[in-house]
Amino acid sequence: MPTTSEAIAADIAEAATAGFRGSLVARGQARAIIWRDGALPPDAPAFAPQLSYDLHSYGYALLGLGLRLLELGGDATQARTAFEQAATALESVIAKGNRGEVDRDFHFVMAAASYHLAHYSARAYSLLAIVEADENFSPTERVLAQLMRRNFRGFRRTALDYWASGEGSDEHIIHAIQGATEAVDRAGGEDFLFDGLDAALTDGFMAAMSLFAQAWSAESAVCSTMPWNGSGPA
Repeated sequence: MPTTSEAIAADIAEAATAGFRGSLVARGQARAIIWRDGALPPDAPAFAPQLSYDLHSYGYALLGLGLRLLELGGDATQARTAFEQAATALESVIAKGNRGEVDRDFHFVMAAASYHLAHYSARAYSLLAIVEADENFSPTERVLAQLMRRNFRGFRRTALDYWASGEGSDEHIIHAIQGATEAVDRAGGEDFLFDGLDAALTDGFMAAMSLFAQAWSAESAVCSTMPWNGSGPA
């Protein structure tokens, strides 16, 4: 794993080279052209069964490298290259893939976020608009999309609906954890308490996003009252 900005930039450059890993991204895009809800026509070329997995692995690896490069103060242009490649790889799986896939919505949001980070505003906007409009996306996915689009009115509505429904209450989280614990006890296994964990993580995420939105709104309100000149704040 690269630890310096130079090494990360070098890995990004290598991964973004045409023909990398047997032209992985190009193969994903070619499959997407003829894919229909995750199914290929009878006369389609023989794509590798693990192609979607490889595209996901490639996309998230580059997304992580781009974020780490920015954290280290590295080349922003190279980071955007990583984000663009990540978005292209992820989108090639979700664009015409199986709509019933369990993780499809998550990959959808990550593809949009990658385009957003790569400064491809139009492509990010089109994907994020779908996230906001489709009720199948979770509240956390929807508020993240709304924040990226600076749709604070929609964000507040989604957040208020979440809290008003009782999903964000302590009682709901405790009930979810207790229910998951009882289910594990009945089964006699040691499975992770996914329902309770999901409730707690969703609650924490929504609270953090609410604080971020409040801070953004407060900063915007302060800036709007300040006198400005051609070079910045007076």
